[in-house]
Parts: sequence; structure tokens; C-alpha cells
Amino acid sequence: MKKWVFVKIISILCLFMLIFTGCASKESFSGTVTGMGTVISYKIYGKNPDVVYTQISHMFDEIENACSLTKEGSKINLLNETGTTDNKYITEQVEKITPLLEKSEGKFDYTVGALTTLWNIGFLNAKKPEHNEIEDAVKFVDGSKTMLKDGTLTLLKGQKVDLGATAKGYALDKAKEILDLNKVQGAVITVGGSVLFYGQNPSKKDWVCAVKDPFNTNKYLGTFNIKEGFVSTSGSYERFFEENGTKYHHIIDATTGYPVNTDLVSVTVVCPDGLMSDALSTVCFMVGSEKSKGILTEYNAQGIFVTKNGEITVVGDIDFEKTVN
Repeated sequence: MKKWVFVKIISILCLFMLIFTGCASKESFSGTVTGMGTVISYKIYGKNPDVVYTQISHMFDEIENACSLTKEGSKINLLNETGTTDNKYITEQVEKITPLLEKSEGKFDYTVGALTTLWNIGFLNAKKPEHNEIEDAVKFVDGSKTMLKDGTLTLLKGQKVDLGATAKGYALDKAKEILDLNKVQGAVITVGGSVLFYGQNPSKKDWVCAVKDPFNTNKYLGTFNIKEGFVSTSGSYERFFEENGTKYHHIIDATTGYPVNTDLVSVTVVCPDGLMSDALSTVCFMVGSEKSKGILTEYNAQGIFVTKNGEITVVGDIDFEKTVN
């Protein structure tokens, strides 16, 4: 018997921002929309915040049109069909995350598309593939065999790129560039499980970020303060289906072709770079808590790990305060 689990995205966001402003701003613009295959929430403080968000929204649309596997005619679908692209939104991500292939021992790989489309987790036709199908798909997963030269990415025949583990954080990097250009006072923007905390809120206090409880997504595990930066969470509770009593989540190990299995159920990463916060939350989830500590240090990142038995480990100087239930 197969059971699909689809909860409204906004209720399972691995992170949720709590903004304690203390006073209302006369110049602010906020809302919640859908885009990039997820829920986007925003609150922008400063001059002409609605105009600023329009610019950001257009940028998000451009990135979605480039990187969405579910959008017909997207640049990434054309890449997977033709084997080549010079689209900067794709090539910039690939160039930046390529070192993570080795650091993750091959578990994290942007050419995992042959596997993710086979499992299709998060959609109504998700299923456990036959073992021989998985073995065949794994043969096409190896980012070290792609070629990126002079801004053009070239794949081997049969390879498929999937940037689902980085595109949301990357989009927030681009949003920050727009906020910088417009000299915005402050902003909090979420794209799925990735959040940008920018500038100063009207209360002139730190932003407060709450982390979802992976064992009960209706509650928060705890909170921490953050001045500025990017926060991303990855977890096995986000997207999954059940078949014959077994749960299959969406984070696929590129070396085995199956959902990765470590000691973790949730990883939250705080980083000064959006794409890397997104990518590192996935990488850490894949390699487990012990191997993750060195990787976070190398990228000037911090983390909150939640293990399957409920233990919480904080890496770095995050002042995490557990919620008392």
C-alpha cells in the first residue's frame, strides 16, 4: 500500500521567520506568494519597498524559468535535452558547488537529475523505482565528467542536471544584490526552506529565526538571533511518500540512487552566502553530523543538527534556545 504525504508547503517550512519589530514601519511591503515551486514570503523596509520587491520578483521568475525541472521549456530542461547551455543562472551555480561533490564523497551531485526524475518525490506519481532502474540511472550521475568552459556547460549523453538543492539559496543571493543596490533598510525573504535576513529591522534589534521541530512540524524546536545572513534547512520530513510501511524522502544519495540514510533528520545551516547555505544543509544531511563539522568550518558556516533520537547539536556560535513544550 502506498501513502503520499503532501502538507501545505507553508505549514512544513523547515524554517519560519519570527520578526519582532517593536514598532510599525511607515515604509514596508510584505506578502506571501507562490513561485519557484514553493512558498515565497517577504517583508521589506525602506523607501519604495514595493518597487524593490517587483525587481526581486522579476529576478525570481528569471531563475525559475532557467532552473525549474517542472517548467516546460526551462533552460535546465533544454540543457538536459541538448546537453549544453550558457545560461548564467545555471553555470554560476554549477561552478560554485562543484567542490562539494568531492567533499560529500559523491553523495551530493548536481547531475542527480536522472535519479530525482525517476523517483519523482513530491509529486503524485512518486514511486519506488525497480532496483535495476536505479542502477541504470546511477551510471549517468557524475558531475566530474561534465565540462564547464568559457561560461558554457556541457554534459555527457544521458546526464541530467537538477539544481533543486541550490536554486532557492542562489535566488536569495540575487535578491540581496537588489536590496544592496536599492539601499534597503532591512528585509526578511523566504524561499521555501531558505531565508535571507538583511539589514536592520525597525526595532533595531536582531532578527529572530525559529526552527521547525522535525518530529512535529506544527511546533518550533527553538529560536536563535541573527544580525544578517542566510539560513537554510534540509530534512527528511519535508517531502516524502510511504510505500508498504517504508518512508522514502526526497534527498537522494547520488552514489546509491536511494534516499540517503544518516543519523540526522534535520540540518539548519547559517552562512553569509545563500547558495552555500542551501547546498551545505543538504551536504551535511547527506554525510552525517560528525563529517559535517569540518565542512561547515571550511565555509565559515554554522549549523544546528537534529538526530533521529532527538539530540540537538549546535556547530559554531549560534545562541540556540530550545523551546519549552
